[in-house]
Amino acid sequence: MTLPNGELGFITTMTTTGFFQCGDPFYLIGSCQASGRSITLGSGGAFMTLTFQGLRQTILATNVSQPVHYGTVTKSFSGTTPFLFPTSKHIGVPLFFFYIQVGLSGTTPSLGGGTWGAGYRPVSRTSIPKTCCDYLDNALAFVPTTPSPPPSNYSAVAFDHFWGMTMTATGEPADIYSNMAIVPEPATIWLTGTGIMCVAAALRRRRRKPSGDT
Repeated sequence: MTLPNGELGFITTMTTTGFFQCGDPFYLIGSCQASGRSITLGSGGAFMTLTFQGLRQTILATNVSQPVHYGTVTKSFSGTTPFLFPTSKHIGVPLFFFYIQVGLSGTTPSLGGGTWGAGYRPVSRTSIPKTCCDYLDNALAFVPTTPSPPPSNYSAVAFDHFWGMTMTATGEPADIYSNMAIVPEPATIWLTGTGIMCVAAALRRRRRKPSGDT
């Protein structure tokens, strides 16, 4: 659709789901049990369960980068002592991994999605940010089939790496966001302050791979 200011916008429905995985049990000092969108971490008789609450929403993507909400990680606690995160025999080994899967649907036929994830290393007993192992598949983008107006040919909606992913040992939920924008082909617009252009470049490289590559 063409917006009142003459710019192009794409409307699509976005659905998010998430899942956790425990790290290598050989290095874990404590306990970890993951089941789909939930994970329970234990240490010293105290336990915390993280659960990802995904969502379904309609979004309007334009060539102006904007934040999009992807869901919330809620927390629940049990045990007789205050919770502290487990530790590891090696600080470089993540305690757990978290992945978000994004699906897109709408009137444009060529829709897709992708998966983003990261690892959580035991850098603190009370607060651990995503600290390693960023994983981005399919550039979390889709290719519109409707021609866009000149002068730029907008060929994809791209999502940047996610933020708001720090997990704390206290009860407040963690809301998850990233930036989103449509990007031209070739990339002629620099989206200041985000990595979306890098995502778009990765998407183009992926398209150019021979079909036999993995």
